[in-house]
Amino acid sequence: MVAFALTHHISYIMKRTYLTLITTILLFACQKDAKEILTILRPEYIKTSIQGKILDDNQQPVAGATVVIGKHTTRTNARGIFRLDSIDVDIHASVVKVSKTGYFNGFRTFVANKGILNFVQLQLITSNIAGKFAAANGGTVTVPNGGSITFTGGSIVTAATNVAYTGNVNVSAHFINPILPELPQVMPGDLRGITTTGQEKSLQSFGMMAVELTDDAGVKLQLSKPATLTMPVPATLRATAPATIPLWSFNETNGLWKEEGTATKKDTSYIATVTHFSYWNCDVPYPKVSFQAVVTGTNGERMFDMLVRMKVENENYYAYGRTDSTGKVSGYIPAGKSLEITITNKCGNIVYIKKAGPFTQDADLGILGVSIPYGGNVIISGMAVNCNGAPVTKGNAFIFLEDNYYSAKISNGSFTFSMDRCDMSPTEVSLTVQDEDASKESAPSTFNITAGTYNVGTYAACAISTVEYFNITVDGTAYTAIPNDSLTGFSYWNNRNNVNMSTNKIWFNTYADGTTTGTFQLSDISLRTEKESYDEDMLSHATNQMTFTEYGGVDKYAAGTFSAKMIGRTTSNNINISGSFRLKIR
Repeated sequence: MVAFALTHHISYIMKRTYLTLITTILLFACQKDAKEILTILRPEYIKTSIQGKILDDNQQPVAGATVVIGKHTTRTNARGIFRLDSIDVDIHASVVKVSKTGYFNGFRTFVANKGILNFVQLQLITSNIAGKFAAANGGTVTVPNGGSITFTGGSIVTAATNVAYTGNVNVSAHFINPILPELPQVMPGDLRGITTTGQEKSLQSFGMMAVELTDDAGVKLQLSKPATLTMPVPATLRATAPATIPLWSFNETNGLWKEEGTATKKDTSYIATVTHFSYWNCDVPYPKVSFQAVVTGTNGERMFDMLVRMKVENENYYAYGRTDSTGKVSGYIPAGKSLEITITNKCGNIVYIKKAGPFTQDADLGILGVSIPYGGNVIISGMAVNCNGAPVTKGNAFIFLEDNYYSAKISNGSFTFSMDRCDMSPTEVSLTVQDEDASKESAPSTFNITAGTYNVGTYAACAISTVEYFNITVDGTAYTAIPNDSLTGFSYWNNRNNVNMSTNKIWFNTYADGTTTGTFQLSDISLRTEKESYDEDMLSHATNQMTFTEYGGVDKYAAGTFSAKMIGRTTSNNINISGSFRLKIR
């Protein structure tokens, strides 16, 4: 299956000097067999966990971004990290949507693996206004980093109502250069597209454009008549850029590109007519075959978070993937092409090079043994027991190291981590073991490491309950959600606690201060049921409160109760809400 390169397994900020320029990316996933998909597959849901890191244009963490995956939502913490555990996602195309004011919406499409922790990483694009024009007159807007958009007069409508709009139009636009090293983090989707004949293909990009239209109040606008889009072709791609190229728009619902017309090459640019705005992409589709391998270290240990690159010899055509927690990598590679395999660790060190192919059918390369050319490899192993002292049979161990989370499955009580470090100075590690059968985990234990092998002994997964729940009563009607089965979470960012809950019948979101037990005032309360949407009754603001009976801090648990008065948006009816919860703080 296909997933986004540079996001499996652990979310790291890769130094740009270590990233390879690319003209295309065929995207990999972990563990699943990849097969050519000739028609759009119906959704098939699995339960899995997803963790990711959201960055801005300067590779800095984005705190407070809203992350939506299917029916599940959460927010990034101060480190730009989010995590959703035991959620239902489509196995064929799991779509991560990230939004925050001031940025274009970001999307990552990947094939999630069942029952493990999957990793993604996105870089949001700042939504700067490239220009504006009067809707009645039309005009041409030049995109600062390349390209232009030409609008005819009277061609704009309000997106929500489709009513003709005659005011000022603000055009936010950004050209996404396909040869830039950050392309895998910036581009939406995973460079999979559905052709006009219903075939799923891997795509080679020659240029992308993000466009958003708004009025002076920020209300979204859309086209009622076609506009002309001009995208520059990078100098290194002009010799191979076809005279006419398929044009694709991004489908935000299924996370795939949709073939929609063609673009024509004129001088050093592609010119296309578009009928709506989102993301647009000039791409050549290619056939593909599946690929899988297992990456191991010098002692046979499974190596995760290793970047695997499959380059077509003598062409600027690449496939990328990252190993998962079991060292496996799989996905799509170009069919019938001679390839060079390069494996790079997170520090930018090339640890494996080998030629392979060409392949005309699914390829299993077996074990790829890498060498660690420096003393930066860290192996941490230990034992996990339950409250009765017996080995944990179902659970995971978790490590937090240098602003990144690692997980390892516990097998017959034992666990092992194998990680690379770029900085050899001593640093602190936090370790927790979890017993899924008993819903218990150990208290976090910290110790210092540099490099080498560490046996940390035995840990009892018995100190802290991992049970989570969220209950809310709205005007006498009770609703219950279990985080593993719904869109519910608790996050701490920008010195505030955010609590959210969503099922198919109710959506609730609020904020509260406080980092200890005690009572604190609620703010920014929102509620939506099947019948009505509600806002906070500000006349009762002082008594709208949340009481924490447990507050352990980030990566620990918060529990408590809350109550507030709300007012209906359409009926103006006043109602009372109250609830109780216990959730892990992300």
